[in-house]
Amino acid sequence: MDRIDFPLTGNSLIMALVILIHVFFAFFAVGGSVLSVFSEWRGQKTGDKDYIRLARKVTGFLADMMKINGVLGVAIVVLSLGLWGSFAKLLYSVMFWPFLIEGLFFLLLMIFSISYNNTWDKVSSKTHLFFGLMTAFSAVMTAFMINAVWAFMMTPGDWLTTGSRWDAFNNPILWPSFIHMILPCLINGALFVFIWTYWKSRKGGEDIEFFSKMNRFTARIGGSLIFLQPLSGLSFLLTIKSATEGLPEPNPWTQVWKGLGQPFLHTMMTLGGIAVILTILYWILGHEKGRKFLLWASIAAFTAFFVGGYTREKARKPYLIWGTMYMNMRMIGEQAPPASGETNVTGEQVFKDWECRACHTFQGKGGSIGPELVNLRDSYNIDELKEFLKDPPEDMPPFEGAPEELEALATYLLEESGN
Repeated sequence: MDRIDFPLTGNSLIMALVILIHVFFAFFAVGGSVLSVFSEWRGQKTGDKDYIRLARKVTGFLADMMKINGVLGVAIVVLSLGLWGSFAKLLYSVMFWPFLIEGLFFLLLMIFSISYNNTWDKVSSKTHLFFGLMTAFSAVMTAFMINAVWAFMMTPGDWLTTGSRWDAFNNPILWPSFIHMILPCLINGALFVFIWTYWKSRKGGEDIEFFSKMNRFTARIGGSLIFLQPLSGLSFLLTIKSATEGLPEPNPWTQVWKGLGQPFLHTMMTLGGIAVILTILYWILGHEKGRKFLLWASIAAFTAFFVGGYTREKARKPYLIWGTMYMNMRMIGEQAPPASGETNVTGEQVFKDWECRACHTFQGKGGSIGPELVNLRDSYNIDELKEFLKDPPEDMPPFEGAPEELEALATYLLEESGN
């Protein structure tokens, strides 16, 4: 079966967009769940029904959003199986237990979130608060387990030598990456509600007092937590450095600091710095005069979180799983079989067998990670291209097939890439 490729965007960009949209909703699912139960607890403790009212509104929104997030989660599984079958097979095998436990926690999250949303005024306040706590706990644990999978893909750690599933799970950046992820979840939850209450409080009406009060409440939470994010980010970055800088290049540290991830890292750090500065202005000016600054800080923070997903993604390139599997799903050192077992090897078949379109666009189809393969005759003759394919730059896997395959591939690329 021929490889399926999305035109124009490439498979990697489509997958990245689906994942990042899913992550944005998932962040709010975690942060919103924590905010909701915290707000209800505060309302019960102080006897202030406004906090309980906020919890009800956030919970109702979360119940609807969970449906979207579930669809996006299924889309990620389907895309990974359909577009990167060998990678998905390896990942789901190595991380079988984390995926299974994550699925169980997600099931608990759905059960408790439905119970939490549908039992207001129907059970005792303590029972309802328990449903809320279990919703928040299940959301946090779901995030923890899926983060373990992401962390493994960047830094497999001792698994590279032991093959132990425990070593794959307990990888070097497991805890720093989780802390660096859970903070944006909490910030997202608070600032998303802050933006909503900001908008509602400016519309006026009989509920203006309620929305103004909750706007101040969520601003204080988000405006405090946002100062912790740079600290967790620095800890995460230093952990990546210590865990991977001694590994053969291109390793995650070099890719983040000076390679493919560098522009995304710098963009994320700039946006994060802007968010912190604007938040400082908010605290200096006070809520009424400074909340516009916090509004822009929220937008900068949301954008930084989105760019951060690309930073982590680029840190692994050219690998799907660092040091183990290339972007074309070839295991390190693995040789492709002769093209379809044929005696007369064709360059087109070699091109398909080595899945060059996983990274490169060729004749209008393929990935967007590497440069487009066009007009190669302007830059190479056949011997030069063969040498390049055998010893490419560090961010590209070398061609390790038979000599006749290399000859056929180089000839095909020169003839079919245009004049």
